Parts: sequence; C-alpha cells; structure tokens
Amino acid sequence: GVNSRRQARTLIVAGRILLNQRSQSHAPATRVAKNDIVSLLGPETQSMRCGCATHDHVVENSDQRLWKFVLSKYPCVSSRSHAQRLCKGSVLVDGVAREDSCKVKEGTKVHLLSSEDSEKTNTSVVNISVHYEDEYLAVVYKPPAMDTNGIMQNNSKGCTLEKAASFSLVESCEPDKLPSPVPCHRLDRATQGLVVFAKTLQARLLLCRAFEERGVKKRYRAVVAGKVSWKETQINESIGGRIAKTKAVCVSILDVEGGNIAVHGVDGLTLEPIKHVSTLDLYPFTGRKHQLRIHSKSVGHPILGDKLHGRAISFKGGIKPMMLAALEVEFEHPIKEGKTVHVCMDEPITFLDIKKHLSS
Repeated sequence: GVNSRRQARTLIVAGRILLNQRSQSHAPATRVAKNDIVSLLGPETQSMRCGCATHDHVVENSDQRLWKFVLSKYPCVSSRSHAQRLCKGSVLVDGVAREDSCKVKEGTKVHLLSSEDSEKTNTSVVNISVHYEDEYLAVVYKPPAMDTNGIMQNNSKGCTLEKAASFSLVESCEPDKLPSPVPCHRLDRATQGLVVFAKTLQARLLLCRAFEERGVKKRYRAVVAGKVSWKETQINESIGGRIAKTKAVCVSILDVEGGNIAVHGVDGLTLEPIKHVSTLDLYPFTGRKHQLRIHSKSVGHPILGDKLHGRAISFKGGIKPMMLAALEVEFEHPIKEGKTVHVCMDEPITFLDIKKHLSS
C-alpha cells in the first residue's frame, strides 16, 4: 500500500517500521543488510506496540536516567521521545510515577503499564470538552490550573491536558498517526481556553509551522483592573528584548460596588481598592511568554488574578482563578485543502459569575 517515497518516509518517522523485530529510531536513509527482517505495523499491531512481554525490570546500573533505562530495556519503545512520553504516566518506579529525567538507583523496580493497566489505574484523568475533531487534529478546552503538557506540578487533578486528550480523543486511522495526540502550542497553567492538538505526523509539522509563522488567528478574553480610557489600542512593548505586539479592544466596563476586590502587592501589602474593572478582547500578533499578562500590566491594567506580574488580586471570600481565557482560534486546515477551522467558545461562566458578584 506504500506508493510514494514521501509516504515511505512518513511511515518510518512515525515508527511504523520494525527492523529485525525492534522498533528503533531509524533514519529513512538507513541501509538494510542481507537477511534483515523489515516489518510494517498495521493499524491493529501499531496499537499494541507497547505490549512488551516483560513489564518489570530491576535496575542493575545506578545513576541512569529513567527514559534511557526504558529505551534500553523495552523493545517496544522506539525512540527517546517515545520513552519520555511513556514516562508521563505509563511508567512506575517502585510503584510511583517519576519524571523521565530522574536517575533510577540500582535495585529499584521499573514497571511499564500495559494499555489495559494504564486505563484501569488512570482514575484521575479529567474529562475535557472537545470543540472540534477530525482524523488529523482536534481543538479542546483546557481548564484553569491544569498544565498543557509535561510533568504535573501541584495539579490537584493529577493530570495534564495532553494526558486527558489521549483518553478523550478518537484515535486516528491515518498511516502517519501519532502514538497519542500532541498539543501544537501551549497555554499558561493559570490560563484556560482552546488548545489545538495534532493527531498525525504531517498535521503536527504543518500546524506547528502555522503557529510559528503567525498563521493562526487567536482571540483571548481578559478581565482587567481599572477603567480603560480607550476603545481600542495597540501595545508594542518588547519582551525580553524581542518584538511583541498585541491589539486590545474594550468590550465593557463595570463599576465595582462595595469594595469587593482586595489588591495585594507582590510583597503582600494591601494597595488601594479597585473601583472599576474592564473586559477586553486581546489579539496577540506575536507569541512571547506571558505576553498578554505583561502587556496588560504595561498599560496599567493588570489581569485580575495574575499573581506573577505586579499584583495578586483576590476577592472577598477567597482567591479566584486568573481571568484570562483563549476563546477563539482560526486557521487553514493543514491537510484538507480549502477548509478553514474556526472554533469559538463563550466567555467562561466563572467570569460572568465573578463580574456579577462584583457589581452586586
């Protein structure tokens, strides 16, 4: 069924090729020797790639990185990135999940969960809202206080968005499908909203390129401290010596009744009360780290709940989530020619509840 050089390269990079019954990271230009056995994994066998016969191994050499140990001991693990992905939830060290970069000591037991075990033990996976999905990509909602990917950090739910997506999204049937869906960009842990995932290798490459080349239109909703004096403005303050541009549009201004907002400086001192809050739509033209949060502060209107950039804003009755959400994305479909993917969600109900509370 392979009818072109491009398709052959895609299958090799995607890990669908076994050389001598071992799925390793082989370059497309690798030469095969006489009597080598080359196998192409079909959709059924690919889904069983992590079904290694032996799931438990005892570490014999100390001070070895976990991902390197997994790669060396399990024939079903095809590459360093594959091993690192497994370490995010499918590998246990003495019964505990550890970071892929940690060093495993001599005598510890490493266990690779089977797909069945992983599903049974994954009781902390969060059900996420899927706003768009096809064979190649998906757009899902990330709740606040959840990491997009990587190792969980103080996550009360014990789950990243990437891990949750692997259970919530339908597996692709394309020949270059990825082992699990991969986010093509990320949101800060405190930010909620829409995140684009790739389900195939080609979609991932093209979507990542689109984000890098600013081919994806994004709109964020933010509730900021104070009363803005403009209907629309352009913020061009550089971040880390690099160009950064954001367009801000005022949606509404709300009078705060009864001093319901307490403002704290970074040193914990209480500052003046806030009498107004403004709702803004923010359109980033560049993608610097914390760009919207820094730009909002630079014009004198920090985002409510942002504890990192100048002020931590809390409400009577307790700290509330940061009021920043990615509400809209639009881009050309990377595979389906002529198709535009446009996903828009409503302002989070928590934003509406908090603003209602402030005006009462």
